[in-house]
Amino acid sequence: MSLRAGFGDAVKLPSSYILNPTPTYQDRLVFTPGTTAENTTYYAYNTMPSTTIYNPNLKWQRSRLIELEFNARIGQVDISLLAYNSKTIAPYADATLYTPYSYKFTDQTALDNNLIPEANRSYAIDKTTGIVTVSDLTGNLPSQQLAYKERNTFKTNSYYYNESDFSKRGLEWVINFGKIPSIHTSFQVDGSYNYYKGLKTKLIAYSPSLSQNMADGNPYKYIGLYEGTDEVANGSLSKKITNNLSISTHIPAIRLIVSLRLESCLYDYKQKLSESSTGSRGFVIDNRSDYIPSNSETNIYKGDYFVALYPLYYVSLDDMNTKIPFKEKFLWAKDNDSALFNELARMVVRSNVNYYFKPTDISAYFSANLNVTKELGDHVSISFLANNFFNNVAKVKNKQNNSEYSLFGSGYLPEFYYGLTLRIKL
Repeated sequence: MSLRAGFGDAVKLPSSYILNPTPTYQDRLVFTPGTTAENTTYYAYNTMPSTTIYNPNLKWQRSRLIELEFNARIGQVDISLLAYNSKTIAPYADATLYTPYSYKFTDQTALDNNLIPEANRSYAIDKTTGIVTVSDLTGNLPSQQLAYKERNTFKTNSYYYNESDFSKRGLEWVINFGKIPSIHTSFQVDGSYNYYKGLKTKLIAYSPSLSQNMADGNPYKYIGLYEGTDEVANGSLSKKITNNLSISTHIPAIRLIVSLRLESCLYDYKQKLSESSTGSRGFVIDNRSDYIPSNSETNIYKGDYFVALYPLYYVSLDDMNTKIPFKEKFLWAKDNDSALFNELARMVVRSNVNYYFKPTDISAYFSANLNVTKELGDHVSISFLANNFFNNVAKVKNKQNNSEYSLFGSGYLPEFYYGLTLRIKL
């Protein structure tokens, strides 16, 4: 018997696109007067560069691995058990930074009282101020600056930060039964159990409607502050058990080696999570169109329920420094301010199916790989390989929505393929 312990510590530096960001550009339409007499259309845009903001507090992502391996030999049977725990510390994650921003918008009404005939109009926009000037192509009438509206909105930039730590752990085993001389055949069993649970818990900002306007025609002015992510789920749980059998037969008389490997997945469990330090962060709603928590059920994992999520807080463009508790204000607005309720409702995130948080417990499945090698003398060998040679197209059951589907094209098994290999030893 033997026992081995191992420890590893790795550091992952930020990627080059984080350290040397390339700007992107956001275009906002600020003026379009319609089709001219020449059947052309004039468009004016406000273009704002967007780039990744440097975060001086960004820590290097680390991965720490602890392994403990036990090896034993009983007769001709070799046994190996490996337990591991891999912890990722301060993983990189990206978020959006919203900064108040204003630009000038000129609509069609600014041309209502313009004396220049439509067929003679020429448009120009000042690249610095954003003011639109309309000129007379004939020169008979003086140029005129058009009235505009000052629109207040947000400009966005991405930045990277360190999310909450997460761990992976598992057990791997190999049992080699050795070779049975009478049949020239060896057997080996190997497999693994893997467990993962990860949650995002840092507070991030998200505004769902920057491309839309509010009921009063102004750009959307609210930003929600969500725990971990702006999605209903902020983490996941997975557990998986695999077990494989390898059989290898050597027939010396005809110099032939036949290997068969049966691979199986006995347990494949995945579930989305919505959790926080204070408990569940999502809540059950009675139907897909609701915004208010259900009075009949509170456990989002218990059954077939639609689930919604409120941001913890929200801020307004009018006051970016004051965090307003969302749930309290939203429920108050429901009975007292319908306009505010409708605007805040855009920040409520809802699951699109009622089985979103039910686990995807996939029934067992398997595949088989075959390899046949024939030696031709001492220097030449030819091998035939067939992966998933049974071409398993059986159906598996997904307990999340009680559906069944074929393994063909599902990604759970490698696609059936085969080939020949010729090897020459000089």
